Amino acid sequence: PVDRGAVINGHLRRRYGMSLEEKASMLGKQGGCLICRKPPTEDLSVWHVDHSHETGMVRGVLCRRCNQGIGFFSDSVSLLMAAADYLREAK
Repeated sequence: PVDRGAVINGHLRRRYGMSLEEKASMLGKQGGCLICRKPPTEDLSVWHVDHSHETGMVRGVLCRRCNQGIGFFSDSVSLLMAAADYLREAK
């Protein structure tokens, strides 16, 4: 049988230079998602390491939804601001 924890740990080491324990610690220190403020949970699979696509540097740990959201906007501050403006005006 495949050790899922070992597979995830290997992925985190290769991609971000961190362990599963370090991811859990980062999540705990942040108090949950840095965007929506969802509180941390035991299931680390729903938490994603967020990183800059330009530098590769880890920015924090986000919930799946927030991480995908900023990814869909290509990490573009101007696009995210335009989306926020749209939502404000479209009430």
